[in-house]
Amino acid sequence: MSTASTTLTSGCCGTSSASPSGNGVWWRIAIGAFLAFNSMTVALAANLSEVDREQRLILQGIPLCVCLIVGVLLGGPMMSGVWREWRARRLTIESLFLLSSVGAFLASLISYITGEGPVFFEVVSILFVVYALGKELGRYGQEKVLQALGRWDPLRLTCEVVEAGGISRETQVAQVQPGERVRVHPGAMIPVDGFVCEGESFVHEASMSGEAFAASRRVGDHVLAGTHVVDSTLIIEAEADGASRCLDRISAVLQEAALQPGESQLAANHIMQWFVPFVSASAMATFAFHALLHGWMMGLFNAMAVLLIACPCALGFATPVAIWTAMRRLNAFGMVVRSGKTIETLASVDSIAFDKTGTLTLPDATPELQLEPEWRDRRTFVEELISAAESAVEHPIAKALRSLSGASAFAASSVLVEPGLGILAEVESAVGARHTVRIIKAGDLFDSAAHCLTVEIDGKRAASVLLRETQRPLVADTIHKLETIGIRSILITGDCPSRAANLPLPELLSRMTPEQKLTVVREKKRNGETVLFVGDGINDAAAMAESDISIAVGRESLTREVADIEWPLPDLSFLPKAISLSRQTVKLIRSNLIFALCYNVAGIAVAAAGFIHPVVAALLMTTSSCVVTFRSLQLLESDGA
Repeated sequence: MSTASTTLTSGCCGTSSASPSGNGVWWRIAIGAFLAFNSMTVALAANLSEVDREQRLILQGIPLCVCLIVGVLLGGPMMSGVWREWRARRLTIESLFLLSSVGAFLASLISYITGEGPVFFEVVSILFVVYALGKELGRYGQEKVLQALGRWDPLRLTCEVVEAGGISRETQVAQVQPGERVRVHPGAMIPVDGFVCEGESFVHEASMSGEAFAASRRVGDHVLAGTHVVDSTLIIEAEADGASRCLDRISAVLQEAALQPGESQLAANHIMQWFVPFVSASAMATFAFHALLHGWMMGLFNAMAVLLIACPCALGFATPVAIWTAMRRLNAFGMVVRSGKTIETLASVDSIAFDKTGTLTLPDATPELQLEPEWRDRRTFVEELISAAESAVEHPIAKALRSLSGASAFAASSVLVEPGLGILAEVESAVGARHTVRIIKAGDLFDSAAHCLTVEIDGKRAASVLLRETQRPLVADTIHKLETIGIRSILITGDCPSRAANLPLPELLSRMTPEQKLTVVREKKRNGETVLFVGDGINDAAAMAESDISIAVGRESLTREVADIEWPLPDLSFLPKAISLSRQTVKLIRSNLIFALCYNVAGIAVAAAGFIHPVVAALLMTTSSCVVTFRSLQLLESDGA
């Protein structure tokens, strides 16, 4: 996403603001679409039936009335947008869109009144519906991002502030001042950045740090808003006010990125700076020339032929049909693409920044049981006891430990959580055998490349469990294929260096904060690189918003709203194919644009010479659209390899 400018310019089917639109707009679009498509049926009946002039007037009068109704329902925003751009001395694709629509309507009206020539009232109605639908879909995408950001708004969130004497009060997070203390209960999100001043608990920090496992936090430790307390209440002293959190700085970046105009829209506006006046001047010159020689009616019809054949339908289809086809292919790879400009940006990517936890590694850890010598002949027994002890625990690593045994002859009769340390469980078999199982973090046997736990059975040390992250399949193969198509890969993670070193990427950056990730992306962009960021956590959101394009592979709602591509169940082997398909799509788009532009210019010349009737001009316009559509559909046969 680009942050080069904060000014939005309107474009065909684009967006001009992020202001919310009510349900009334969608009702008007639905009514307009219903009327427009039914008027097409009536117009087709009028054109194909042998009817007298009075009957034809009645049949053609229906699309005329529909066109006026749809224009009133949906035409206002386009007309006001064009007026704003004209007042600002800017020409956009909307200008030609409106000019062609008005021209077709006027020509149709003259044909309707005189009884000679074609009418295009139903076509004008469809154009208004397509414009309004595109406008609202673009605005809807912006609103979803802003709504996601609102869920983290400190003005909407509340927290429990502990005052002197232990009295607590509920207040807005935004009103918390530095030095005030906030109580956070198990399962709740930490609302402020600060330091633990009372309590000890595991804190799940993957959303902000990228750390796969919950970390033990005690008095004096630093914690961030957006992370979650797991098993015990903490009292946190705020280090800054409630509106100056790290999470708020991330949201500010996302707010700015959500309101940027698309690069494709800006490029289209730039083309229209010369295309609109060129077509307008050609139509006026055609009208003047033929009006002098053959009368105003012939001049008007030839001018309308120029406008119709110059209508940028082929130019418009050249990009969206190819984009939509590519989006369908990417959807077959499991990717959900947000917008057409995503395909174009993906094609230009030359650098990919990967997050680690949840992105290149799977969410579930792989347990490795290491038995003490005297317990090595009792592996199944130990595995069953561990699985039973963790069966009643909702803990970040409990699921991994339960997987050690598919079925257990034991059941937990009681479980005591030792905050920030582990659990102490009493387990019992069906025949009454009882055992005490204690599973705690290991301080003296800690392996920085894994999460180490000590297992004690009946007070005796029985085993150690190493929880290692599991790489997603084909990571190494994916990185190699990316290199073969000229893309450099880098790992940017908040996790420790030893865990990052297990991944086969040429460049590794570890212990990175959200702001540092953002800085790395900005530095790459300053060096002229087009950056794709692939991540899954809140800590990735700012870097994802700043990058040229981003992919969310997790289920975190904020990153899904920010990302250009959602990839819920990623098969990384498809990433090189997706980039290759995007490059092929952009190449096809450029060739389609060249064809459409040359076709239109040649058509304008022939129409201006008076050799094309408006009906033929409309058919030629349709032909060029069919050509670019057929070429674009060939992408369906491509696998992106």
